[in-house]
Amino acid sequence: MAEAITIALGGRQFRIRALSFRQLRDIEEALGRALDAGAQTRIDFDAAIDIVAAALTRTDPAMNRDAILDLEGTKADIVAATRAVLNLSGYVAQGEAPPGEPGAGN
Repeated sequence: MAEAITIALGGRQFRIRALSFRQLRDIEEALGRALDAGAQTRIDFDAAIDIVAAALTRTDPAMNRDAILDLEGTKADIVAATRAVLNLSGYVAQGEAPPGEPGAGN
């Protein structure tokens, strides 16, 4: 089983444990939408929110998509959280750019 990670959003710390297959399926769907839309579209941000929500709602059901959207933060915050979840889920290797980010082939 994979290790747990901690991400920071809105001035709070959230612990994410190893992901379930349901969470992985939700992440896969969000990545598919982002890749279908291409780079530099709103779906990229929406996909990032969906990826983080998929990871958070299992241990903290209140941290759904809407709750995450209501947090304060920067683009760098959501990018870092998304990258951490994608690392944990095995979709990107440590240091590799997630799909849709500069350096990811787009």
